[in-house]
Order: sequence, then structure tokens, then C-alpha cells
Amino acid sequence: MAGLGLAALLAAAIRSGWWPGRGIRGDVPASAVLRVPWPGWQRQLEITDPAVLRQLARALPDRPVPRPPPVPPPARPPAADEEGDAFASFGGPLPRWQLILRYPQGSAREFVALPDGTLRDAASGAPAGGAALRQATQALGLELSEHLFGEPLPWPEVDRMFPFDAEATIEDLRTGLWLRVRRYGGYRHADVEPVTRQDTAVLHRIFGGQWTWRRRPVVAIIQDRRIAASVNGMPHGNGLIAANDFPGHFCLHFLGSQVHASGRIDPSHQLMVHQASGRLIERLAEAPPAQLVQWALAAVQESDEAALHLTVTGWDATLARRLLENIRHVTIVGLVVSGATVRAELVVYYEQPNPDAGYRQVLQLPLQPAGWRGGWTVRLADLAPLLKVPTSTPLLLRSGGYPEC
Repeated sequence: MAGLGLAALLAAAIRSGWWPGRGIRGDVPASAVLRVPWPGWQRQLEITDPAVLRQLARALPDRPVPRPPPVPPPARPPAADEEGDAFASFGGPLPRWQLILRYPQGSAREFVALPDGTLRDAASGAPAGGAALRQATQALGLELSEHLFGEPLPWPEVDRMFPFDAEATIEDLRTGLWLRVRRYGGYRHADVEPVTRQDTAVLHRIFGGQWTWRRRPVVAIIQDRRIAASVNGMPHGNGLIAANDFPGHFCLHFLGSQVHASGRIDPSHQLMVHQASGRLIERLAEAPPAQLVQWALAAVQESDEAALHLTVTGWDATLARRLLENIRHVTIVGLVVSGATVRAELVVYYEQPNPDAGYRQVLQLPLQPAGWRGGWTVRLADLAPLLKVPTSTPLLLRSGGYPEC
């Protein structure tokens, strides 16, 4: 039962005297909800175990005295080094997860866990305790990770576990929808088909009612193991199942898997795999400049607001929305790294007026240190030139700017 491991951890913490307010009885919530507060993510874990709720009541700081909301400051342009506006009350980076405590009388308390592991009050931005309470965030994060994410298992291991004609369950990380698939083929990654027409309908719903090459983070459940993975939503090639209303197969990628056409590792698929493992922030912190730029451009290509938020600094919601909505595909021709600056040679495809026309673009991207998570970030404003369609003659390529599969 979800929460039993967490209850034991919290009980041990209280017995050892870690917690501020130890022995002080607080209001016991009726339920606790853990969720990933990223754009488009609907998944959550609800905890109703009374033992966990009682121990949370003892572990968390007392409720603050109600006070009038502060008067908002005058509107102003964001500073270049400000992080995003997901929780504008304290202007922090996109949180790892959110904790919502719901009380019997209808009130609620909300906390967010930041990438450095600290817990803050979502309304005021005030820290919710010090080093002691940090132990709770680790236990809560572990509980959510085990419920939601998958292990980043390298492709050769998955390949052995998931032979041709074997079946697996694919669980969409953002919506919680799931479907059954059968492995049709593939040797650098798995080519799979929905097992039934009902599974096809679920896949179509996951991708917003349209078939698309865009990728999504998923968990593949194979032999009772939850494995981090990525899928695209475009039927292509051949298939074997005649009665599933799916014309062909689609791609299922894992850690380190490759596209079949060229044998390269696809940055977009790997970005999704890291999201599906719950370890994207750690991977971004380790990424060298060229890799970080690849993932930032992949986030734009995949219209992935959460990933873009985590790879850039100087968040501007309007600019981000324009990038995500107007750019259909980005082909990286070359990346040249000079210190902390990356020169990116690209072919960019736009949603309008001609989605099959690619335009050459060159960006100079001076990267910034990502103080809140380590590693590097791209300044979002430095991606703005992508929105200006060049006046040069477009490249009309046979591929039409569609990803390799």
C-alpha cells in the first residue's frame, strides 16, 4: 500500500528527534497529495494512510497566522537572471514536486520542493523548516518517484527483456493513460504496435487526437519492471496486427537507444527518457554545453514547456509560448563550442506558412551558470531569433523536416 514505507521513515525521524515541533500536536490533514507541478502533467499520488497523515502533521511547521495578502508590486520587465514564474510568489525555479495537505474543514496547505531539496510554503515562499525538514522532502520525493517514474535501463538490457512479439504496457507520464503494445521489430530501439483498436484509441487520445512525430515521456512496464522510455505518436512503416486500426507501427525508445536510419542517439527521445526516470534535473546539471543546447532545442521542437523551463534562464512566458507554438522542427547541422559559448547551425521548420520549408539559422548562445541546479543554462532571450523567418530561399528537403525514426 502506497505510503507505508513513507510512514516508517517519518516515524523513525520523529523518534530520533529530527523534527522541529516534535511532540507538538498539529491539525491532522484528511489527505495528502503529491504531484509534479509541471505544465501538462496531471499525475499525482494521494495518501490517506492515517499513520502517514498524523506524522506529517507532527513533522511540518505549525500553520502561520493568517495575514492579508501583500500588495503586488508594479509590473516590470523580468531581469535577465530571474528564474521562471511557475510560483511567482517567491520567483523560484520550476519545482520538483508539490505537496498539498487537505484538511477536514475544507482548508489546505501547499508546499513545493525545490531542486535543491528544500521545502517552501507555496503561498508565501517562506522556507518550511531547515535541514531537519529536508529529510521529509527526500522521503516524500522517493515515494512519488516509486509511484510515478521508471528506472533508466539501458537499451541493450531492455532489448533482451522485450523480444519480438512480446507485449508491454505503456503508461503516459503526463496523463496517466495506458495501453498495451506488442513488439513488431526494431533492433536499435523497439518498434511496437497497439494490441487492439481500443489501445489505438488511447494512443490517439494521449497525443491530443492527432498523429504526430512529437515525443512524450512514458513508462514501459515489462516483466513487472517500470522502465523509463519515450514514444512518438506517428504510425509509419509496416505492422502485423490487422484489427487494431493502426496503419503500421510507432517507436519506443529507451536510455541510449538509437534511430534506425542513421544510428544516432536522438536528443528529443533521450530528453523524454530522462523526464520519465524522474532524473532530468540531475542530467541537466551534468550536461556539457553542447548537450545542454541540444536539449533546449529539443524542448522547443517537442513543444515541451517543462523541459524548456528547466534548460533556460530569464523565463518569459510570452516568448516561450511563441517558440513552442510556432516552431515545428529543428535540425541541428552543427554545434561549435568555444568556452561557454555554443555556435549552433540549424535548419528550422515553422508551423506556418509552409511546414515543409526549412530555413538556415545560426545562433550564438553564451551559456550561463545554472546556480540553482549546477551546470549550464541557455538564456531564453537568445532563442528569440528563431522566431524571425529568414528572407533567404527555404530548403525544400525530401524529409520535410520530419524526425528520423
